[in-house]
Amino acid sequence: MVLIKLSGKTIDEFISQPAWVDHLHWLKSQGHPVILVHGAGTLITEWSKALGLESTFINGLRVTDDAMMDVVAAVQSGLINGRLVAALNHAGIKAVGLTGADHGLASAAPMDDRLGRVGIPVISGDLGWLRQLLTDGIIPVFSSTCLGTDGGLMNINADVMAGELGKALGTSRIFFLSDIPGVIMNGTVQPVMNADLIGSGIESGQITNGMIPKLTSALDLVNNGVGAVWIGPGKPDVFIQAIQQVPGAGTWIMEGELK
Repeated sequence: MVLIKLSGKTIDEFISQPAWVDHLHWLKSQGHPVILVHGAGTLITEWSKALGLESTFINGLRVTDDAMMDVVAAVQSGLINGRLVAALNHAGIKAVGLTGADHGLASAAPMDDRLGRVGIPVISGDLGWLRQLLTDGIIPVFSSTCLGTDGGLMNINADVMAGELGKALGTSRIFFLSDIPGVIMNGTVQPVMNADLIGSGIESGQITNGMIPKLTSALDLVNNGVGAVWIGPGKPDVFIQAIQQVPGAGTWIMEGELK
C-alpha cells in the first residue's frame, strides 16, 4: 500500500500533469493500492483574505476558529478535494473524495486552546470499509479534516493526517510531496537517511527549522509500522525515480533496506 501526501503547493501540478495518471496506473498494476491525502494551505490563506479573515499560525499550525474552520471545510474538503477526484475519474482512475469525518474514521480533541479547532486525529479501529475501497481498486482522496469531540469539524495538519493513516493501515511507503528537492546535507540531496544520520545532522546544525519536526515525525512513522517515508518534490518524473530508487531523487527515511 502506498500513501501519497500532496502539499497545497503541489496540487495544481498534480492535477495538470498527465504523467501522474500513468504513474498511478502503474502503481496499481504492480499491486500497490494507493491513498491520497492533501492539504490546501495556500488557497485557504487566499480565500480567508478575500473574506476578511486573518491567517495566523503557531508553530506552523493554522489558528482555526469557527469561521476559519468553515473556510477550511469549503476550500479544502470541497473545492480542492472535488478537483482532485474529478481529475482522477476523468482520467479513468476510480477515486472517491473523503474526510476523516466520513464513516467516523478519525476524531480529535483540541490540542491547544490557542489553536482552536486543531488537533491530533485518533483513527478508528474499524478500517474494513476503507480496505474494501482499496481492494475494489478505488483511490480514497482524503481532505485532512476530521470529527471533533463536540460533533463539529477539526482542522488537521495534512502531514499528521497522512502519518496517522499510514500507521493505522501499516502502509509500506508514504510519499510527502512538496516544493523541496529532499533533505540537503553538505550541499547535496541525501538519498537515504536513518536515525543516526538525522541525529548527527541536527547536532551539526545542517538540519534546521521546519525540517527537524518533519524528519523526527518521519522517524516516528518508520518506528511505528510504516515501511519507509520519502520526502521530495511533487514532480512526476522525480516520483517515479524515487520508486525505482534512483540516487538523488528525493530522500528516503528508513531503517535497513527498502523493499
